[in-house]
Amino acid sequence: MKYRTKRNSPAVHQQGFSLLQLVLCLCVLGLIGGVGYYVYQQQSKTQITNFEECAAAGNPIMESYPEQCSVNGQTFVNDQQ
Repeated sequence: MKYRTKRNSPAVHQQGFSLLQLVLCLCVLGLIGGVGYYVYQQQSKTQITNFEECAAAGNPIMESYPEQCSVNGQTFVNDQQ
């Protein structure tokens, strides 16, 4: 008994990656890289504990009396004024 096969049918044993598999792998690698970068950035941030450190880090200084510097939801007051 002979089996007939269509010439344009997809191969049963496909070798290599399909385009969908490649895109999924790149998305997963990008996600892992993004999470790693975020964690690295969070760990490398210095803790700001006073007005001088806040101003030295380049954060905005409010034009008030006394001056105030705000970073990450915290506000520091310039005690030297």
